[in-house]
Amino acid sequence: MRQSEERFRSIVESTTDCILVWDREYNYIYANQAAIDHVGTTRGKVIGKNIYDGLGHIPEFTDLWKGRIDEIFATGRTMRVEDKIPVGDKVIFTESVLSPILDADGRMFAVGVVYRDVTDRRQAKQALKTSQERLTHLAQIINFLPDATFAIDTEGKVIAWNQAIENMTGKKAQEMLGKGDYEYAIPFYGERRPVLIDIVGKWEKEIEKKYQYVRKEGESLISETYDPLVKPGGFLWNKASLLYDNNGAVIGAIESIRDITDRKVAEEVLRESEERYRTLVDNLPVAVYRNLPGPEGQFLMANPAFCNMFGFKNEEEVKKVAPADLYATSKERQQYSDNLIEKGVVENDERTLVKRDGTPVHTSITSRVVYGKDGEVSHFDSIMLDITEQKLAETALRDSEEKYRIILESIEEAYFEVDLKGNFMFFNSNLSKQLGYPPEELMGMNSRHYTSPKTAKELFNRFNKVFTSGTSFSNFRYEIIRMDGNQRVHEMSASLIRNDEGEPIGFRGTSRDVSELVRAEEEKERVEAQLQQVNKMEAIATLAGGIAHEFNNALMGIVGNIELLKMDLPEDEGRDKYFKAMKSASYRMSRLTAQLLAYAQGGKYQPKDLKLDDFVIQTLPILKHDLNSAIRVETHFSKDIPHIKADYTQMQMVLSVILANSNEAIEDEGRIKITAENKDLDEDFTKHHPGLKPGPYVCLIVEDNGKGMDEETTSRIFHCCPVNFGVISTSYMFTCPSTCNFA
Repeated sequence: MRQSEERFRSIVESTTDCILVWDREYNYIYANQAAIDHVGTTRGKVIGKNIYDGLGHIPEFTDLWKGRIDEIFATGRTMRVEDKIPVGDKVIFTESVLSPILDADGRMFAVGVVYRDVTDRRQAKQALKTSQERLTHLAQIINFLPDATFAIDTEGKVIAWNQAIENMTGKKAQEMLGKGDYEYAIPFYGERRPVLIDIVGKWEKEIEKKYQYVRKEGESLISETYDPLVKPGGFLWNKASLLYDNNGAVIGAIESIRDITDRKVAEEVLRESEERYRTLVDNLPVAVYRNLPGPEGQFLMANPAFCNMFGFKNEEEVKKVAPADLYATSKERQQYSDNLIEKGVVENDERTLVKRDGTPVHTSITSRVVYGKDGEVSHFDSIMLDITEQKLAETALRDSEEKYRIILESIEEAYFEVDLKGNFMFFNSNLSKQLGYPPEELMGMNSRHYTSPKTAKELFNRFNKVFTSGTSFSNFRYEIIRMDGNQRVHEMSASLIRNDEGEPIGFRGTSRDVSELVRAEEEKERVEAQLQQVNKMEAIATLAGGIAHEFNNALMGIVGNIELLKMDLPEDEGRDKYFKAMKSASYRMSRLTAQLLAYAQGGKYQPKDLKLDDFVIQTLPILKHDLNSAIRVETHFSKDIPHIKADYTQMQMVLSVILANSNEAIEDEGRIKITAENKDLDEDFTKHHPGLKPGPYVCLIVEDNGKGMDEETTSRIFHCCPVNFGVISTSYMFTCPSTCNFA
């Protein structure tokens, strides 16, 4: 019995579980060594002590355990409990079994508890739960990544396979999760083999030599690979990194894969484009270069033409110098840079730069600013021409022209050169004096600006003949209108100008003012003409009277025979229409004879009462035959137009002349509008038109949409040849080519 008890005690004392026994009064009657060690005390301080005194008394837990002891004594049943106990600055977790202890007679005399510290196990379990939650959360995040992504654990088994990689490989997550032995490499390479994710934590020099297409970026590995299995002609971008737990321990690796086929294709297209561009630029005969802004700047690119222009062997030598080194001063370079940034583009900027050996070179530069994505100035792109020879030629030409001008300025006549359109390209000061225009206004001016339309047309015909035949002309007289409005007569000689290839490029000539000479010649001719006119007028008047009488007698015979013929022929509408036309024509001819008789009698006309609207309607069919068929004639007459007294024949002549002017003013299609209306003229109007009195008038207005005349010509339309138009009751006439008013 003693041996059995000793064996039992030995077992209890050696167990790692803590064992305690209380009697009914809650006194400790036993505690094994594990329990003593657990609370860090001695057996003497525990045995015989009350539950409130021994083993690290904690009031709330003491009351809890007292209650459990009472329950065991009351029920006699075993109890299992778990506790979270604060001990100092930490918390421990325990699992306990409370059981009744019976004596030899089967009576319960104590309660025993066996408990163990499960803190480490609980923490491990919690850590596992947390890890699983993190992995679940990570898997959810990975599944929504746009890049194809998968992850493996430290054993190489797939623990994540997102939707994007399913779409890329056609492999579902349920097929891949938990798979190892490089199963994830098969969709990409068609075999089991290590991929980027397998070497991410093993990057060494030997591996670096083996995978030359892989680069290390921090702890991650990045590569770009050609993979026709995933996509024909496809390129993939791959990035692999290690996965760590909260304690920094490696728990696996993750790899993201992106389809960069489109980018690769675009890069290839861009590379080919840049290569073609560079080939083109390198073969251009003009200098092309790129540099940075600023007072010094820096060359980024220069083509062979630029190198040759400034004496550099190649582009690399150019990049070693600053753009400012080619300017006379760095300040000049700064000014150019600031000006270009301000304007954005500078075209044909002429500058004298310095070659590598110090020789000056005259250049013409066109540059533009190129901006970066941030909107800031990135660099300048420029094209440069070597214009040194051109500048030397211009200097020589300028010297030659100066000598040429001195000679031309010394002659008395005006010298000029015009282009093929008649615009002044060059002239001496005498031409400016003759025309009255300052040189700056005269340069580029066309002959139309200082001549009448008729004279301009004559000049055009003359120059056109020179152009087509190559022959010159001389002593051609034409009228000019000076800037001050005075008219003068010039005499011109001109010839053709040809370029080095023999092609016509303009005309040159001389002119002189012969106005006084012409005036003297005209005065002489006028006096002679007056003497002749006096002798002729009497003979003409006699002849006109004779012709009128004979013509009138013939008309009477025609009219009489028309009436006789009308009596002999049966009545018919067609016959009457022709008779009416013949009679109308005969009457018009009779009016002409009346005009001749009036002329023969010294201008005595036959005014009669007539209505302007009826007069226009009757006269238009006669005059329309002389008008361009493309011209439309419109009439608008007011009601109740009163009669006027005028010579019918003279009125026809006036309307004929006005319509002829309109017909000439309209070049192609056009419109002539004839209006008759009543008008009351007030004193303000009659004050500016001598001969008129205020009162009612009848106004005949003829308007056309032709080209018309300028104000100067209009102001002189009554100066040339005054005509007696007969007596028109309460009437006055205004004339002009575009609008004519009978009032």
